[in-house]
Amino acid sequence: MIRTFLLIAFTLYYHSSLLAQVIDIAAARALPSGTVVTVRGIVTNGPELGRIRYLQDGTAGIAAYPGNGSQPGFESAVTIGDSIEVTGPTTVFQGLLEITPILSYSVISSGNVVPAPHVISILDLNDDLEGQLIQLNCVTFANAGGNFNNSGTYILSDPDGNSAEVYLRSDHPLLGSYIPAVPVQLTAIVSSFFGVQLLPRFESDFLEAPCFYFLQSPTESELQTDGFRVEWSTNMPASATIRYGTTPNPATEISLPGITNGFSYTFSGLQPGTIYWIQVEATQNDVKIYSAITPFATRSLSTGQIKVYFNHSIDESAAGGLIPDGQSAAAAVNETIARINSAQQTIDVAMYNNSRVDLTDA
Repeated sequence: MIRTFLLIAFTLYYHSSLLAQVIDIAAARALPSGTVVTVRGIVTNGPELGRIRYLQDGTAGIAAYPGNGSQPGFESAVTIGDSIEVTGPTTVFQGLLEITPILSYSVISSGNVVPAPHVISILDLNDDLEGQLIQLNCVTFANAGGNFNNSGTYILSDPDGNSAEVYLRSDHPLLGSYIPAVPVQLTAIVSSFFGVQLLPRFESDFLEAPCFYFLQSPTESELQTDGFRVEWSTNMPASATIRYGTTPNPATEISLPGITNGFSYTFSGLQPGTIYWIQVEATQNDVKIYSAITPFATRSLSTGQIKVYFNHSIDESAAGGLIPDGQSAAAAVNETIARINSAQQTIDVAMYNNSRVDLTDA
């Protein structure tokens, strides 16, 4: 059962150094070049792109390059699927914003699921996507049917004639491999070298695919304790079947009536606070495509109450009538211990740098 118990907000005091303050990658990208930042994210490539590593969180992506003055061992210690923390100044190199030198880094965990690529069109390519994984559907290489014989730029285009550049570095594992002769679904990292470049990583980044695809993957909305709404769309009119279940192998099927581009289905009669796994099958002229199997959740029976505590008193005249539940370290700690002691099954706690015996004992 999923339960939401409590959020306790503490005021956090940092020293003047920015090195220990982890910020979103989007926030780091917005700061002036040369600013020392600390970010965390999931790494989306390994040595196939050389020494550089791209990482992204839920806000944006960025490159980390172990140039001169970097902490040793970065490129050998960090690989795809690692969750890492990186500290260093941002620098613009040939149009690419990157963190270099890497003053410090740590691998928080390994083997994580790489973020799903953003499904876009060639016309959607822009600097905001730099450092992130994207997916282009139904694109064709200009020299289809040959081989990736040399490092450099290869041109691809969509059915409307819009084009983009794919770049393969020297020693890239794709060199010598076959250039797909049919339209493909391309997955690549958005980079820059005096303009947007797409960096594929493996042969699996070129998937032969029909020019029928999901414009929007299934998304969840209108969460209720007994259900939710799922919406998705395809680039061509299609029929659809939705599969769901409480395991990553959903088996219960619902066939939706009609043929359309935009779909929605509202589930009801489900259990509160429960994960349901969803997959959509869309069919267009006997061609079938499948969405990723995605977990969604119903609302829990929690009240949703949020209590806010500060470890120092506030200026109530500036709070607009929004008075916290506590204004002292003792009040915050006592409430935390009370919530732990009153939990009957589980409790989720996010805590930084705890050195209190009373909290540990609780």
